[in-house]
Amino acid sequence: MPIYGQNFQALYQPDRIAPMCSAGLKIRDRKVALEHRQVQLNGKYVLRWMPHDIDHSDAYHAHCDTNLPPPNFIAIDPENGHRHCAVLLATPVSCYEASRVEPLRFYSAVERGISRRIGADRDYTGLITKNPLHPYWRVEWRRNSPYTLGELADWLFFEDMKPDLRPDTIGAGRNVVIFDELRLIAYREVRQFKKDDANLDQWREHLEDMAMRINQRFAAYGARKAHGRCNVGPLRPSQVRTITGSVANWTWRHMSVAAFSARQSHVGKRGNAKRWADHIPTEVTKPWQLRASTAPPGIGVRGSTKTGPPAWLANGNAQVR
Repeated sequence: MPIYGQNFQALYQPDRIAPMCSAGLKIRDRKVALEHRQVQLNGKYVLRWMPHDIDHSDAYHAHCDTNLPPPNFIAIDPENGHRHCAVLLATPVSCYEASRVEPLRFYSAVERGISRRIGADRDYTGLITKNPLHPYWRVEWRRNSPYTLGELADWLFFEDMKPDLRPDTIGAGRNVVIFDELRLIAYREVRQFKKDDANLDQWREHLEDMAMRINQRFAAYGARKAHGRCNVGPLRPSQVRTITGSVANWTWRHMSVAAFSARQSHVGKRGNAKRWADHIPTEVTKPWQLRASTAPPGIGVRGSTKTGPPAWLANGNAQVR
């Protein structure tokens, strides 16, 4: 086995004990799964690989022709020439309950940009990929070291990575869409649920219902392949429940009526501080008012009043001596 294949076997550590393989999409032992033609590169909670499906005739030179760095491997179907390629990430992107959404959004943007540039199948969900260790495929190992997301993004333009305008978002973008829309709903409604003495299970059930409705928007788009199989649509219920659990637990733990009031107070104070940052105090612009207002009772301040400048300054005909 070449050094690249050895590295792949060493690095292929999905976050599930038994990865998914092509035989009925069943969860199997890692050693058994690697014996099948197709395997699941990414686990449930970690994105270590960025796979793409290239079906057009120029797929072999797609990265070179579009001025993109080579993928770590490319697996070619000897019968029809269809290809799967994948990029290994130096820093995996986590999808755990407490994970930050910004890295996932960055991953989605880079994935979208590469897919657009090389003309990859935008309907490919990346669930399973051609196993580069299986002898059936013609495999080329084009790079041994992993990439960072920033390194990949340096090869892309904003137009490549900009979000899809169509509602039928695919790939990792579906996770981001559901997460973003669901969290905004949760921010608005969690305090009312707590005021109504609801519990966490009721709150999670409510958000799961909302997330399922958002997810059903993707069902309107069914891309049919030449062989008649539809491989694009809503996320699996288990994936939706994972997103729901993340949003529900975080908002229930961190957002309350008291916390909301404290945050509003903080935002108000910060806004006032910014608003008055360039303000020039009265003692600088009208010092006579300060002198008059601080004078002891019964003692006048010559040439000044509490309501205006000195008489010689207020009189436009006065001459400065």
